[in-house]
Amino acid sequence: MRCLGGIVEATAVPPKHRLGELLHLVSGGRVLGPFGTAPAANSGETMADPIQQIYAKRELELRKKLKKYKAPPPYQFHASGLAKCKTALYYWSAGYIPAMEDPKSTGYSDDGDMHHDQVRNKLKEAGIKVSGVSFNRDGTVKENTSKVMRVKYKDVEFTVSMRLDGFIRVSLKKHVLEIKSIGFWKNKPLAELWEKTGSEAALLAYIQEKRPDIMFQTHACMLGTKVPRTYLLFKDRDGCAIGLHREGGIIGGPIIHFDPAVWEQACQRIATVVRHLRLQSPPPPEFIPSSYECKLCKFRHLCHDADRRRKNDIKPALWHPQLGGKLHVGDK
Repeated sequence: MRCLGGIVEATAVPPKHRLGELLHLVSGGRVLGPFGTAPAANSGETMADPIQQIYAKRELELRKKLKKYKAPPPYQFHASGLAKCKTALYYWSAGYIPAMEDPKSTGYSDDGDMHHDQVRNKLKEAGIKVSGVSFNRDGTVKENTSKVMRVKYKDVEFTVSMRLDGFIRVSLKKHVLEIKSIGFWKNKPLAELWEKTGSEAALLAYIQEKRPDIMFQTHACMLGTKVPRTYLLFKDRDGCAIGLHREGGIIGGPIIHFDPAVWEQACQRIATVVRHLRLQSPPPPEFIPSSYECKLCKFRHLCHDADRRRKNDIKPALWHPQLGGKLHVGDK
């Protein structure tokens, strides 16, 4: 690669991967100096910003992963995804290929893993046993409890897969441990509610109303492990606090006890998806295009974006953002 008047000319792309070529594309052919600025004239700089290189490499990895995408087992759903939009669950389970993840968002899961490991290590340091996991010398924690639970509900059958954060004893009773590392805006109402009321019941009522994803996931894990209690533990990613704090009381989060009515709601949702899978017809979307859920949805190109293309007479209406006409794992 050489620089001609501040423009990169890719003369030799390493054969192992095409990182240099992608850097050329994502920078618009410009050589970027520190903080994304162009280098000083005659500086001799020919490399893009180091962080830009990180994300260029990550994008290459994501594109490669997308090309190797495989459909999940038929009628199998993740415990953590039971509250997702039924339309998205339909496309995912039917073997449609999701859009590629935004490279800058891929660090969210890695960051979450670090928070989970930190919490479990702090529990261990305090003499509190967390079972169902292995503590590695490098500070990481291996989760050893995975389950695939078969569910029969009315006229449908499906399976739910889950991987647990571990088990913990509270008041001498075994609980499923569920750690939720959350950002500022998701932690704020919980922290304020606990500070104001000091009531676990108030926290639980809020979670039941606002966070069905937590309720459905914990209930699947309780049913799958036959442990009818969950110790829900919040980790603030922004303020770094473990649990919820107020003068005179600190808790991880509310204890959740298995409630058949909550599990009934989860089963109703998945049963609807399964029935639509049998009909090979997606259920109607649950969220509007401008919603937070839709903006992050990896199947938007099959749903709201397809509607927009039809409305504007853009053909074909169904078009994968990265793969073009290849929409399903069975497509050539």
